[in-house]
Amino acid sequence: MQLRAIHTPGHTDESMCYLLLGEVLFTGDTLFPTGVGRPDLDASPEEARARAEALYHSLHKLLALPGSTLVLAGHTSTPVPFDRVPVMKTLAEVEEQVALLHVSRSDFVLLNPLQKLCRTYLLCG
Repeated sequence: MQLRAIHTPGHTDESMCYLLLGEVLFTGDTLFPTGVGRPDLDASPEEARARAEALYHSLHKLLALPGSTLVLAGHTSTPVPFDRVPVMKTLAEVEEQVALLHVSRSDFVLLNPLQKLCRTYLLCG
């Protein structure tokens, strides 16, 4: 079995994602089916900006994986039904749905720590 650890700092400095068999990505608190991790939790404004910069680069590292990669997050930011259906999407579907993945680095770093985009568009977990 092949399991690749990918360091994805941003939500926290030690955040990791794991790619199983090159096809399934366990994203923890870095990337969700409908949003991204928050870099501002328990952080000063300066720390939040630094984490947002790291998170931007981590997310784009993940976006370089094939679009068919299956994304399994650690949790969701919205309630889900108890219907035994896994909460998952392909990376291409996540990229299409999460608008925050398409803003410039400077906008991501400026706005993400303040959570303006997240509160307005419900884009963060």
